[in-house]
Amino acid sequence: QTSVCCSLIRRHTYIPKRILIAAMRLCLFSFTVCQAACLRTIYVEYEDSSQGHFEFGRSVGEAVRDVIRTSWADDAELKSMEEWVESDAGRQIYSDFVANSNESFPLYMKEVEGMAAGAGVSLTRLLVNQLREEFSQWISTSRLQGHCTDAYAVNTTGGVTAIGHNDDWGVYWRNATYFVIASALDSNGAVKFRFGSWVYPGYLPGMQLNWNSHGLIWTVNSLFPKSYRSSGVGTAWVARHMAEASSIDDLIARAADPRVSTAMNYNLGNLNLKQLWNLEADSKHKRAV
Repeated sequence: QTSVCCSLIRRHTYIPKRILIAAMRLCLFSFTVCQAACLRTIYVEYEDSSQGHFEFGRSVGEAVRDVIRTSWADDAELKSMEEWVESDAGRQIYSDFVANSNESFPLYMKEVEGMAAGAGVSLTRLLVNQLREEFSQWISTSRLQGHCTDAYAVNTTGGVTAIGHNDDWGVYWRNATYFVIASALDSNGAVKFRFGSWVYPGYLPGMQLNWNSHGLIWTVNSLFPKSYRSSGVGTAWVARHMAEASSIDDLIARAADPRVSTAMNYNLGNLNLKQLWNLEADSKHKRAV
């Protein structure tokens, strides 16, 4: 069974035209969803302020409370990471990551706080969940390999540009994933930008399949480099920051944030230009496009 997110979104005729067009173009994005005919979709408008970001997170948390609790009930990976951050080895690393991420992106930290409140789970658990990518580098007992694979298809004559994304994180979340489609508002209630994201349970938007109203799309592939830092900004916060990019150069700059603690691979696209790029960025301020 294959589900394409544009087929899901087209059923909702009240979605603003511009984001609808961008979403329908996500013939770019196809993925397998087993035992699920349709994925849950959360539509949120939020004011681009501290309280607005908290309410954004709370709205998402309330909407997927059952999904988060059910999927985490037997999540051995999450439980082992929670135990690790309480140990002598992990306590300081966890504290540094949280402090650095909060200092760099306080509004997104508000979203995590709001999600914890809405879902009725502890804030520590939500924060550990955001940092799975980073903590895997310390607690994994086997050799780490990158996750996810993307394939590009370009036919300049036919005007087709497509990207396919395979999701293969170690935890089988696909039946627990959902879409978040959000509109950021200014203080007068006018829309500043919109974005959509396919989200793992309890994550900030941005870490998987994503698009925004500036015609940008991106996917995220995990990398586990030999060299990484024990402090810095978590990749989940960096990915959330990418949702607000206004151009491909802006998207690249946000993905290659020098404050990030480890490396990641990104597949980037411009729907208007029908162009695709691959980006790798590491924690040593290096990047390659």
